[in-house]
Amino acid sequence: MFFRDFRPPLLGAAGFGLAALAACVSPLPEVQSETRILRGRLSETGIVSGAGLTAEANAADWWRVLNDPALDTFVDYAAASSLDAERALLRLDEARGALRATRGSLFPTIGLDLSSEDATLGNGATEAGFSATWSLDVFGRARQSVLAAKARVGAADASAEDVRRAVIAGVVTTYLNLRAAEAERASLEASEKRLETGLQKIKRLTDAGFATSLDVERSRRQWHESRARLADLDARLIAFRNGLSLLLGEPPGRLALDASALAAPVPEPDLGAPDIAALLEQRPDIRAAAFELDAAAAEARAARRTLYPDLSVSAKTFETDLGRGALDFAGLESELIARAAMPLLFRGRQLGAIDIADARLKDAALAYEQTLLTALSEADTALAQTRAYRTARSEAAFATAAASAALTQSQRLFSAGEVGYLDVLFAEESLLEAERAERAAERNAALSWARYMSALSAF
Repeated sequence: MFFRDFRPPLLGAAGFGLAALAACVSPLPEVQSETRILRGRLSETGIVSGAGLTAEANAADWWRVLNDPALDTFVDYAAASSLDAERALLRLDEARGALRATRGSLFPTIGLDLSSEDATLGNGATEAGFSATWSLDVFGRARQSVLAAKARVGAADASAEDVRRAVIAGVVTTYLNLRAAEAERASLEASEKRLETGLQKIKRLTDAGFATSLDVERSRRQWHESRARLADLDARLIAFRNGLSLLLGEPPGRLALDASALAAPVPEPDLGAPDIAALLEQRPDIRAAAFELDAAAAEARAARRTLYPDLSVSAKTFETDLGRGALDFAGLESELIARAAMPLLFRGRQLGAIDIADARLKDAALAYEQTLLTALSEADTALAQTRAYRTARSEAAFATAAASAALTQSQRLFSAGEVGYLDVLFAEESLLEAERAERAAERNAALSWARYMSALSAF
């Protein structure tokens, strides 16, 4: 009976309607190959300037070349217990749950039905049975939604890796800042003691008539400035320690650090040229942006499928208390007609949803391009800064040696009576400035190297 009711005129009308709807569906906006375009731009602008270096820079566990057991322990602990990393894994679980839910739309929905009529109203029959509804994904809307959900899982997975990479980079840079601050504090303590001794000496020379009160006040200023720098450095040390505690997910004051080991010089690992192809493959933020682009494209295709009817097949089998069984297809023809008319009735809303999906797709393409450019810029900037700071450190070391020799020479000339003690104070001040510049260059070289290696790493 059901198949006899499915008349050819209905099929003809439905086929004509589908053909008309298909003619109204515009193609997806063209999203060209971002990798090819960006590589062309890079070759034109020369944004990557690391050519000519041959050392390997893309090694895993890049921070271990520093041979610092304390740093290795901190990185391993942070990678396993960081709160940011745990939250990223929860977002990955959420994306996987959404994928499982989306896949459910590809399968039939089966339900248990139970109904009863009051005997006072007539027949008191009771019916029980199963109902099944299966949405036929004829035009691929559900499949595109599943593809989008899969891409979201890939993006969440890559984002979790990128969070881990950021946590590791944060631990390494904070630890190097802490080491540099401890080294600077040791140097400042030695300078403060030297200045205090010099102040006492200039007071005695003033009493003996070999110096003036101007020399005393200038020496006193240098000593107080050194003490002020020590206090400022102590505040920075607390901030670095608490920042490291935050990255490790530990309360402040729980870290046990050996200050003598922290004050040791940081080794100078080799540099390597940034490999563009490897960078595109291993940077997790680039992979996350690529997955987001795939998801946006799938969602845009799914939005276009809403212009087609959402066809489904439903049936119900039931058994009454009178022992009668039946298979019911009632109302299926009218339901198909209604579903075929729905895209026409709500076409404005659907076109608006398509425009939104297209805008999100274009935004995802721009986000991918921006992520790629940012990654390349980070690597190139950190490489150039590392080379520059290493040169600055070498020159600052020569300047410190020259300032130390000038101080020694001025002290000898003062003892010989050829210069005043003001010249000695000037030489002392020059040495302090040279030492600060050398320590700053050492810190900047270590930090820029860490940023460079993090920019090239997968974690």
